[in-house]
Amino acid sequence: MELKHTPGPWSLDDQHSPLVFGSDGTYLARVLSYSDGTTGTLRDSADADGRLIIAAPDMLEMLIEAATEGLGGQHFDVWELMAPPEHVGHMRRVLKLIAKARGKSTFGNDWMEALS
Repeated sequence: MELKHTPGPWSLDDQHSPLVFGSDGTYLARVLSYSDGTTGTLRDSADADGRLIIAAPDMLEMLIEAATEGLGGQHFDVWELMAPPEHVGHMRRVLKLIAKARGKSTFGNDWMEALS
């Protein structure tokens, strides 16, 4: 599967304001957060947002691995018929998250669509 995002791991330089960098040192983003004044400080929110952002490539990789292993090479619509009902909703959510991260609105009935 071809992934178009900057490869991880990403890092966070939070010396002055959180900056996100790719594994090759490429500047990716500056994290800005705005507060409604009820929780934490602007800096706390920006730092937390930055940590979440730098985890994204690893999370996407793990979701893809989980979906690939969990489905065992079967099409989702076939797997869904044999899987325990409590697993179907989780797998559907995993596939939707992968599709979302890849800029697709849905994965259709074929897990290969989400993973390709």
